[in-house]
Amino acid sequence: MSEGRERKVRSDKKRAVAPFLDTDTYEMVSRISYICDLPMKSVGELLCRDGFQSRKMLEEIRVYFRRDLVYEDNHYCFGDSTKDPFRIEDIGSQRLFMKFYEFEHQRFAALAYALDCSVAMATSLLIRTAIKRKDIMYPILGDQIRKDLDIKRTKQLRELCRFLDARSPDDFITIPVMLAHAIDKCVQEGKKVKRTLQEWIQ
Repeated sequence: MSEGRERKVRSDKKRAVAPFLDTDTYEMVSRISYICDLPMKSVGELLCRDGFQSRKMLEEIRVYFRRDLVYEDNHYCFGDSTKDPFRIEDIGSQRLFMKFYEFEHQRFAALAYALDCSVAMATSLLIRTAIKRKDIMYPILGDQIRKDLDIKRTKQLRELCRFLDARSPDDFITIPVMLAHAIDKCVQEGKKVKRTLQEWIQ
């Protein structure tokens, strides 16, 4: 083996991020992990990854931007240099260990730059914000649950939506609406989402 040869880096190698979370947020991630049958790290990764793509999320957190946020060439949010660097007062003592692909980590690094904080703190902000905003969290979780449904259950759920929609003139019942309702019910009752959906479509 020749000396000085550079070691190749796998293109799919992931980078670790371990933000601190306060007790309430950590417990909610744990509850979501249970009801959605997902590891806690997967819940955190999902909220960060998809949350960053949410316009509602960016509208919520852009008030903290000290520098401009630029990502993926065509996305731009102005910062305010008079603001203090972003810090979380109740940083918490529980850490959530996650891993992201390099391109995902670069997105969070761009967010951290705009906030003038660490990547770990930027991801902590994403998770905390998603947890507090049901209109951000439920669609993210609903999309993941829908991906995990087999063709038969998806068809049954669609038929149930059509049945309910035909009898609800004031509401537009869709699969995302049904999943959001199921998630909310399961969060409150501590039940499994898939089990709840199965009970509905039987």
